[in-house]
Amino acid sequence: MVKCANCAHEMADNASFCPKCGVKVSPQTETPGRRTPASQRLVYPRNPPLSRHIALIGIFLPGVPQLIIGQQLKGVMLLLAAFIAAGLAGPFGYLGAAAVAVVDAYLISGKLERGRPVGAMEFF
Repeated sequence: MVKCANCAHEMADNASFCPKCGVKVSPQTETPGRRTPASQRLVYPRNPPLSRHIALIGIFLPGVPQLIIGQQLKGVMLLLAAFIAAGLAGPFGYLGAAAVAVVDAYLISGKLERGRPVGAMEFF
């Protein structure tokens, strides 16, 4: 049994995709106890692909579309940035952060929809 690099779910050694989160299993083996940096991790397209309309969730909750796509660290960072911007600049700060999150989620989900893997911290 191996663990998924994305969600840590245990799966069969010969699995191509994680049955829990749908991430494609990397053919390379990782050293136990050593994690790949987020900047080098990839998010693979799902089957069936997620719709680009998932980006619209970012209007109300910036960062949540990134969490759904599989870019967890980036999603949390965008969510925190939106609340910090709202605290510093009011609704205009929040709307600015939400706009960045929506555009990013739309473009990243478009890449995934076309079958292209994206980096865990890749923007636009």
